[in-house]
Order: sequence, then structure tokens, then C-alpha cells
Amino acid sequence: MRFTENELKIIYQYSAGNKEKTLNQLEEIISKIKEETKKIL
Repeated sequence: MRFTENELKIIYQYSAGNKEKTLNQLEEIISKIKEETKKIL
């Protein structure tokens, strides 16, 4: 998988010291975005 420059900036912004913690944080963010999107639609 290749990330765009903007995607990499987001990943680095939310990095948490190691891969597992970073992925967990990103999964939480994605979950919240999905919830908010459902509310809007």
C-alpha cells in the first residue's frame, strides 16, 4: 500500500511511538469519522 503525501502527514501527526499504538489511534479516528458521517446523512 502506498500513501499520498497528505496521508503520510496525518499518520505522522497521530503517531504514538510504535506501529501498534499508531494503528489503534487511527482506527479510533476512522470509527469516529464514520459515526459522524452517519449522523450527517
